[in-house]
This record gives sequence, structure tokens and C-alpha cells, in this order.
Amino acid sequence: MPFRVAAKVWQDPRLAWLRAEILDLEDELSSVVKHADADGDLAGRYIQQARAACDRHDVNSGWTHLYRARQELVLLYDEDRLLITAQSLAQEIEDPGRLVTWRAEAARRLLARTGFLPGFDGPAPGLETRRKFVAEALKLRNDGISNDYWRLAIVRHYQTLLIVIGAPILVVVVVMISSAASGFLRESWITGRASCVLAVLLGILGAVTSAAQRSTRIHRERVTVQLGSFTSSFSRIPIGAVAGLTIWLFSIATASAAGINSPNLLLAAFGAGFAERLVVQGNDGERSGAEAPAPPPRADGT
Repeated sequence: MPFRVAAKVWQDPRLAWLRAEILDLEDELSSVVKHADADGDLAGRYIQQARAACDRHDVNSGWTHLYRARQELVLLYDEDRLLITAQSLAQEIEDPGRLVTWRAEAARRLLARTGFLPGFDGPAPGLETRRKFVAEALKLRNDGISNDYWRLAIVRHYQTLLIVIGAPILVVVVVMISSAASGFLRESWITGRASCVLAVLLGILGAVTSAAQRSTRIHRERVTVQLGSFTSSFSRIPIGAVAGLTIWLFSIATASAAGINSPNLLLAAFGAGFAERLVVQGNDGERSGAEAPAPPPRADGT
């Protein structure tokens, strides 16, 4: 019983949502196939792939397959169901911030050519052509939303890396500081090995803290650029270490051991770890909140 309760607590709610959507789409597929006198095999295979992804807890892939199933299902809709889908999709893309600019505009033009929306004054295309227009507009919408979730997945993976790196270092730093606090004012400790190691570890911890603070925001940059940026995560470890070591060497070189305040030295080493922001700035998403310029209109190039 306790294990079941713990499993429910830790269960990802996105999986339950995905399972419910799969069941709904399976019911809709059965209804559409029955009335359209079609097989719907491709949509059915996408639904099976979505279920398989859900079983292995791959939420993002599950939604991607489910989106593809919906797009194939639209190609089987009758005119009434297609009209409802087109009008609902047209309202959704008008929501500011829902889609990037070019996707919303492209979907809007496709839906306008179906003849379902007000203002259309040309000859109405055939049902098959309308289905293709709506399916393509739905694909633009689905791909835009899917990219947002992939960005979130990248950020979560990045944050996991930072936790794996930072948590052990934090534990070591706490243990070393608590055990050596009584010797902070001794000259032998200030110029010894322990203070050097602590300065280096605090430099790394500062770099990890800096990166973790910045990772709490999801940036509107290309997925490929974001992946390249996050791949450089491990470069922050030597950057922070060098920064902390530099502070320690500078303090030893410019002042006598008796005149060095150990807590201030360690705090400076931690602050020096934030120098990683000066190195990894290939794109605006890597800058701190104070440095980042106002974002331009959304333009998703993926």
C-alpha cells in the first residue's frame, strides 16, 4: 500500500493526460472510420506509436505521434466536422503568443482558402482540397506547440545536469567549511591546501548556481541553438574552477596571510564563479536577465 501511494505521488500527470487523449482519439477514429467508410490505418498506426511512447514514459514523442494521428484523421472528416475544426483552429491561432508569427500567418492563409471562414469570396474548393488545407494548418499548429515542449524538455535535462554537478560539490563544501571553520584565521590554513581547494570548489559552485538561475527561463531560440548552448554546460566547471583559483592566488599574492580575511576570500571565490556568464554568450538566451535585450517578435526557425 505505501508503495502504491508513493507511485501515485511521483507519477507524471502528463502521462495520465496523454493516455486520456489517446483514448479519446481512438474513439474518434472509430466514429470517423465508420461514417467515412475508410480504413484509417495510418492514423491508427500513429495512435499505436503514441501508446507505445506513453508506455515507456516518453511524453514528448507520444504527443508528436498523437498530433500526426490527428492530422491523418482530419483527412477523413466530413464537411460538418471539418468546418468545426477549421473554425476552432482559426480562433486558436488568433490567441497572442500561442504560435510564432510565421506559423500563425501561414495557418491563417491556409484556413482562409478553405472557404469556411468569413470574408472568403472565391469559388469554394472541393472537400478533399479543404481537408488538405485544414490538415496542413493543423500541422503548423501542432509542430509549433511540439517545439515548445521539446524546448522545455531540453531545459529540464539541462537543470538535471546542473543538479548532478552542483549537489555533490555543495555537500563537500559544507562539510569542509564546517570542519575547518575554527581554523579560518590561522595563517597556515589561509595559505594551505584546504583553502585552495575550497576556493576552487566555491568557484565551480558559483558557476553552477549562475547557470541554474539562468536556466529557469525558457528562451525563444532555435532548438538546435539551444542544444548547442546546453552542450557547453560542462565548460562551466573549469571556468568556475579557474575563477576561484585566480581569486585565491590573487589574495595570497597581494596581501600577507595575516591580513587576509578567509570568509571574504571564499565569498569572492564563489562570486568569481559567475564569470562563466562572460564566456558563454554566443546568443542572447545565455545572458543574464539584466543583460538580455527585449525579445523580438517570435520567430521559430525549427
